[in-house]
Amino acid sequence: MIEAPDGFASTPLSGGGVLILDRSLSTTPLAAALQEPWRHVSPRPLGIGTGRGPRGVVTIAGAPVVLVKQCLRGGWLARFNRQRYFRLDRFAHELAASRAAHDAGLLVGETLAVTLVPARPGCFVWSTSRWVADAEDLAQLWLRTADQATRSQLWAAAIALLRTIADAGLEHPDLNLGNLLMRRDERHGWSATLIDFDRARWTGRPATAAARANALSRLERSRTKLERLAAQSEKSSAVL
Repeated sequence: MIEAPDGFASTPLSGGGVLILDRSLSTTPLAAALQEPWRHVSPRPLGIGTGRGPRGVVTIAGAPVVLVKQCLRGGWLARFNRQRYFRLDRFAHELAASRAAHDAGLLVGETLAVTLVPARPGCFVWSTSRWVADAEDLAQLWLRTADQATRSQLWAAAIALLRTIADAGLEHPDLNLGNLLMRRDERHGWSATLIDFDRARWTGRPATAAARANALSRLERSRTKLERLAAQSEKSSAVL
């Protein structure tokens, strides 16, 4: 298994495995609920841009509202192995990077726990993050927003967040529209919150110009892919 980063505590699970949870929550009812996270998730919503994996919102008295999701692989590897993970240190890095970014005052969906359950071979993994209320992921919002002025505002808010995290020293190699939650404030307009810290890394140093360009390029590719898939889906529906 993996070592708990600073600020987190490990709890062994019956039958093997471990729950690594924010220390401040270890005495709350959430600690027991996250020992069996599969009980709190449902299949992922249908549609483009909804992300991977079963997920569910957990509301328990005496604990923060959280989002629990099963971690699933993407890309070509998912054709052979969708659920099992063999290198688990990435999840310790996720907890540490999320905590550092949150403590630095960045707008992030704080990762509070990971649950690792032996799959023999490998492990099944569930990630738990603080629920971001009144927000919608940029992928879904982008698809249902036809107004170009609103799209420009959404994109500007996303770019502003990228600039902020680059200045602070957070590297997030999995940037896509589904990893940005958008909220609208009547006084200040749209703001973006970064989620899904799998593979993220906290350096504490401002990013290089090349790293900033790469981050922007990844987000633009995500937008292009989303629009292409939406167009293909619309074309298929028209044929049917």
